[in-house]
Order: sequence, then C-alpha cells, then structure tokens
Amino acid sequence: MGWSEQFLSQAGKEILIKAVAMAMPNYAMSCFKLLVSLCKEIEKDIARYWWHNNKAQKGIHWHPESLLAQVLHDKYHYGVKYLEAGCGKGSSWGWKGIIQGRKVLEARLRWRIGNGEPVRIKEDGWLPKPYTFKEAQLILATVTSRWGCPDRQIWHFTKHGGYTVKSSYDLAIKLRRNGVIGRKGEGECSNQSGQSGSWKRIWALQVPSKIRMFIWLCCRNVAAVRENLRRRHVDVEADCPLCGNSGETEVHLFFRCEIARLFWFASPLQLDAHGVKGEDFLSCWEWLLQKFAQVDQMDEILQMVNEYREALLKTKMPISELPRPPDNPKALRRIWQKPPSGVVKANCDGAWEAQRKGKGLAGFIRAEGGELLRAGGQKIGWCGTTLAAEAEAIRELLGFCLHNGFLSLEVEFDSQEAIRMIKGDCKSVVEIEGILFDIQVLARHFQRAVFRYIPRICNTAAHEVAAYFSRVGGSHVWNHSGPAWLHSILALDVIVDLN
Repeated sequence: MGWSEQFLSQAGKEILIKAVAMAMPNYAMSCFKLLVSLCKEIEKDIARYWWHNNKAQKGIHWHPESLLAQVLHDKYHYGVKYLEAGCGKGSSWGWKGIIQGRKVLEARLRWRIGNGEPVRIKEDGWLPKPYTFKEAQLILATVTSRWGCPDRQIWHFTKHGGYTVKSSYDLAIKLRRNGVIGRKGEGECSNQSGQSGSWKRIWALQVPSKIRMFIWLCCRNVAAVRENLRRRHVDVEADCPLCGNSGETEVHLFFRCEIARLFWFASPLQLDAHGVKGEDFLSCWEWLLQKFAQVDQMDEILQMVNEYREALLKTKMPISELPRPPDNPKALRRIWQKPPSGVVKANCDGAWEAQRKGKGLAGFIRAEGGELLRAGGQKIGWCGTTLAAEAEAIRELLGFCLHNGFLSLEVEFDSQEAIRMIKGDCKSVVEIEGILFDIQVLARHFQRAVFRYIPRICNTAAHEVAAYFSRVGGSHVWNHSGPAWLHSILALDVIVDLN
C-alpha cells in the first residue's frame, strides 16, 4: 500500500510534502535556474495533493556525478575557474541559468583563513561579517593555523561552511527585490512583512502539528466554516448552528458566538471573548498573543496546561514504567580517574570573557597517582566564541606536552562538541578549522594521544583556573611545587588512593 492510499491529516501531508515532494528537485535547483512554468507545475501537483487526496506523482532522481557537468566545464570554462567564467552570445539556456544562479553564490561566498596564502586581502571576501564597522575586532578574533592549514572557500550562512538550498533561496529572494538578479527590483509592502512575522510565530508554537495547522487555516480564512463553504458554492445555511446568528465565520465561531463566550469565560483564562479586538481571525490571534505576552501570565498558562496534562495521564495506564534512581547530585558526582601505567593525564579548559573578548586557557598534567607534574595558564587576546577558546586550550596543551617530553597522554576535556570534531564524528565549525588542523598535526607527534570527553563537574579545576586567567590575565607555568591555592583547586576533583 503506497503513501497515496494512506489517510493522512494535514500535518501528516505537510511532513510528506517537505520530505519528498519539496526535497526531490533540490539538487537541480542548486545548479540550474528552473523554468517558471516548471515551478508552477510542481506547485500545482503539491497543491492538488495538499487540498485533495489524489495519488502522488513520481518525481525525478538527479545524480550528482553526470556527464553534463563535464561537458559544461569543457565547453564554457575550460582552464578557467567557475567563478571567473563568462557567458557569451552563443551560450545555451542551461549555462545562462547557472551563471544567473552564480550571482547568489558570489554574494555570500567567502574565504576561511588558514595559512592565508591564496587570499587577496583587498579583493577577496574573508571577514566573517562583511558589512560592519568593526573590522579590526573581527581581524583580531580570526583564528589562524600555525601548521599550514590550507585556506578554502565556504558558504557564509552555515556553521560548517557547506552550501544549502534553503539559505540560498532566502538570499535569492532578497537579491531579486534589490534588483541584483532578475530584470528589475521588486518591492515589499509593509503588510506582507508584518504577516511574515505572524506566520513565523504560528509555526514556532510548542503545540502538536495539527493545532498549528488549524490555527494557520483559520488565519488564512480557509477553515471549513459555513461562510467559506458558501463562498465555495456549497449549498449550506449561513446561520451559526450553535447560537442561530447569521454569518458563521472563524471570528464568530471562536470569539463572537455566545457559546464560545461562555467557554472562554469558564476556562482558566477567564477571558471575555467579546473584548477580543480584530476584524479577522489573524488580527484576533495577534491581539491574544499581545495580551498574554507577559511572563507572569504565560507561566500561569503553562502551569494550567501541565496540570491538565498530568491529570490526563493519570487516567491512562502506562505501557511500561522503568525504575528510575532518585535524583541525588552527590551520587552523580565523579572524580578524577587515573590513567594507565606509563601514561599521563592532561586536563584543560578554555574560558571566554564576553565583554573583553578575551580567552583564558589552563591545563594540568598529572601522573597515574594524581600528583601534579606540570600546570600552566594564560590569557590570549581576542576570541570570537567559547568554542574557539576551548579548542585553543587543547592546541596549547598539546604543544606544551610535546615541548616538555610527555609523549603518552590522555586528554580530558568538557566540550563534547570539540571532542567530536577532533575525532571526526561530526562536521567541523568553520571558525576553528585551523585549530582542529593543528591539533591533528600535533597528535601525530605523540606515541599515544587519546581524547576523551568528561562532564564539567569532573573538570572543575581546569575550568576555575581558566576563568581566573580570563579575568586577571598574564601567563604562568608551574611544576609539581605550585602555589598552595593551585593545589587547593586540584583537590576539588582529585582523590588519591593511598593504598
């Protein structure tokens, strides 16, 4: 039985359309400028399935490795980079569409700085935020590689630097309105801009999808009330079946009807529905959002919803109920774990001061018995984010260990995101790619280098010292006879087994 033969709600159809019908032409749209007539045909098929229950039509599968890409390369930009290729009079329609789409790519394509060799400082775009008056701060906060990480071009709108059709589409709409692409610029009325925010607030509601969908239908005036049915030439009476008044619209059904007024007043909100202002459902909905936008009132509403949910769950028999241990913070606390024989344990952390954009780094090297071998910390200039400070702490720690001859070590860190990037378990963030490259180069110089994530509670000493250096500044290195306050901090997460 296919999807078209299943009975799906509007929310289910929404998921199916987004996952299938709207996803299939994405690759073609990222390469070519599709015909307007083709886009309209796709929209008609989606609308036909959305509003009716017809069988879904099969789409086209686009394969990324095609002969077409090689033909276009050899014919139009052989020996020339794609961004520098031109478009002559005899160019095909397909190549002209690609050149038209290239304008969107050029608008937000920039260089990620590694070693800085191929980048032209004045001609190429390389600042994270091109349109700003704080270029000096951005340049100082740019993370560079010390071991020759190559530069690469990235897409500005994603953390990993990869191109996405969604971000490109939003940019293309703005460029079309400004006249950068297309025949002429298109304006945007203030009413359309205001309604865009209304739709975003509706889809951001933390409620089931079918409720969001129903609110959207009412705001678009396409709910199956009697006035809308008569407008669609359906032979029904226009009077409200509840109160008998003429004209059953969305506003009347939910706010003007006497039955609806009693319902609102009897609810925990105790709202007088006749006081709701608005000529249509959308304006009434916006009025309600403004009325209950205060924090204290929202807390009361959420508490009422939670109480109703708990009361509803008590009336149902749970399918399974697994035993859960009591929440005891002391029982969850873990201490420093000693490394294997012949291996040292290194803990580090980075702290970022948001006001001064400074980063404090700290690291500790301890033997298997827990005794301190080396420790250090410093404050390093400008820093963009906390993640950059944390990755910088690992790079500094590896260089420090390599310089002092600790070639077999386990590195523990409380940033799970940074550890996953180092291990290659997830895509790297653009701003720290240079640091991650250096970490991989340094790790190859060790006999043993293991990176492990630990919770913050197990890395308290490194975090406290890093925060200290981010505030005070300076640079310090200690051996096993460090200051008394340092040993007091280390005692927070180390317990030595005297036996």
